[in-house]
Amino acid sequence: RKKKDIQTTFIVETRPRDAAKTDDKWFGNDFVATSMVYPLHDDPIKTLLRCHRSTTAIKTTADIPIRAFVRDRVLPLVPNRSITDIAADINCKFTGNTSNVFVSDSKLFIAGVGIDDVRFATFTPFGLYIGISTYNGKVSYNIVLAKDLGVNPHDLARHIAPQLDDLYTKVWESANPGIPVQFPPSTAAVAATTASQSAKDQPAKVEAAAADSKLPEEQPAAADVTHVLAQA
Repeated sequence: RKKKDIQTTFIVETRPRDAAKTDDKWFGNDFVATSMVYPLHDDPIKTLLRCHRSTTAIKTTADIPIRAFVRDRVLPLVPNRSITDIAADINCKFTGNTSNVFVSDSKLFIAGVGIDDVRFATFTPFGLYIGISTYNGKVSYNIVLAKDLGVNPHDLARHIAPQLDDLYTKVWESANPGIPVQFPPSTAAVAATTASQSAKDQPAKVEAAAADSKLPEEQPAAADVTHVLAQA
């Protein structure tokens, strides 16, 4: 591990791959928390490939079913007052927490009503939480920072869209040498917005304000960035 890497908890979904997420049996959270290292020093393509290899390896280890067994069979025997302490002891040793959920590549419906969007956020004194979800052709990021860190989540959120554009550009150039990069129309619009707003020193494509001022003082602030999934 290199010094510039960071380690965070990593949420792994434990539903069966063919589970219908809107059915009563599987609706809601069904996951375990493990950890992984993010190789931030690599270029975007190498980072993406390394993260893919790491997350794939994590999901095939015995650690995941063991954690699921403890969650389903052991924790119900533990007093409720102790579960919070156990969760904090396990998870609060890391820089942050990420969850990356592939929801669906097509629109889902509940009781006949279409779901326009899906976002993930955890409002706890966790330090840093980034909830990533892929739904219906779009990738969404929710960023939650505990207020006692004194950091505005928008300061982090503003960097995400340009980084996604940079990754798309490098993948395109690798696959299409000599051909100018062509963003999908919706992604190009995001890139244009990013460029124009960066010149004015404004947050890039931020679609949600910080946490409502009426929330309790300890409530973390949140920002959320939406970026259309590039279709190569």
